[in-house]
Amino acid sequence: MKRAVGSLGCSIMFVASTWIVGHSSAAEPTVPTGASTTQLVNVISAPTTAWREITDTQVATARGRATQAAQALDLFLSRGTEENRTAWQQFLDWESLQAQLQAAEPDPGVLGEVLAKLASGEQGLELPQFVDLRNSLLALRRVVQAKHDADINARYNEQISSLENSLQQAESLTDPQLLEVATQLEWLEQLGQAPELVAHGRGQFSRPNLWVSASSSTVSRGFSEPVSETTQLNEMILGTHICGTAHTSGTLNARLLPCSSGAAIELRMSGITHSNTVGRQSPVTIRSRGVTNVLARKRLIIDPLGIRSEPACATCT
Repeated sequence: MKRAVGSLGCSIMFVASTWIVGHSSAAEPTVPTGASTTQLVNVISAPTTAWREITDTQVATARGRATQAAQALDLFLSRGTEENRTAWQQFLDWESLQAQLQAAEPDPGVLGEVLAKLASGEQGLELPQFVDLRNSLLALRRVVQAKHDADINARYNEQISSLENSLQQAESLTDPQLLEVATQLEWLEQLGQAPELVAHGRGQFSRPNLWVSASSSTVSRGFSEPVSETTQLNEMILGTHICGTAHTSGTLNARLLPCSSGAAIELRMSGITHSNTVGRQSPVTIRSRGVTNVLARKRLIIDPLGIRSEPACATCT
């Protein structure tokens, strides 16, 4: 299976957000105050936090989001080789997944099997397209389970009670306890419950969970490496069958670009390609050698939403 690799580095301060945290321009993370906690407890006690039964519409909406995420992943994979696409689909048991997404009510067990694979740590699963599918399938599975859970009302009240107890001592919560609060808020959001509580909780308890500073030289050392690659050529151009080899040698390095909202890294590969080809179109044979200067660039953006790449561009002379 082919895998994608992501790298991290920046020369300016930036924050990455997940469940409960949000982007912040402050120089230091802030801890919620007692007043904020009191307000949040009041929201918990409001009538709007009462359990609302899961409807068929909620299931259909969650299934629609998961279907869109699966389509987006398939489109992403289709831009690569068919071999790579097929390998990923076999790994994720794509046919079973598609069958579940077409069912009126998917089987939580089958969804759980796919989720386990999406969370297995395979290189490439950290890419946004895989993460989006994992999150949407998790939400769908939780909605379907809750709809048929006879004890869901009691479970919900337990979560609310636990959340209230945690928030009453928010200023002294440890990191694991804050993670538990985040998990509870995520559970509420995915089930479409207590939207005011979820919004208020994330607004009051927003703080960075990753703070990185790296110099330009550190970033450059992390990416710099020699390039030496031989490619087999086999093409048909204007009716002439051309085959041969092309060898590219050069260097890959990186530099930081100005970016106010995160880190921007430009990967730059410069080198020379030597080609040796033979073209045949009866009764003529054409032998050719070429030398091409290659300059290729690709930009990586790192911000609170994750790591993403922009299309590569190249100049050949």
